Amino acid sequence: MGFGGFMSSKKLLRCTIDWKHFSTAMAAVMKRKLELSWRRGKQRLDWIGKERTDEEEAGTELAKREAALIGLARRELLLSQLEYSFELVLKED
Repeated sequence: MGFGGFMSSKKLLRCTIDWKHFSTAMAAVMKRKLELSWRRGKQRLDWIGKERTDEEEAGTELAKREAALIGLARRELLLSQLEYSFELVLKED
């Protein structure tokens, strides 16, 4: 019985691998995989950083809008209170 049932042991001995070239090729493949992985990781981090910046900008814009709306609501409330007070004064007269 041979390697995995496919070859006899004599044929297996004849199949030699040039380990130097194999390891060089594998090293190149692994290096390329690491480079791609690093690039994807860096792109992902850049994207996350950009997304956070966008969210912060959107957050400050949202905060500005909320502050403006709150200010507007306060003014409207004050005006309505003044109008109500003015109406009461007019009714008393």
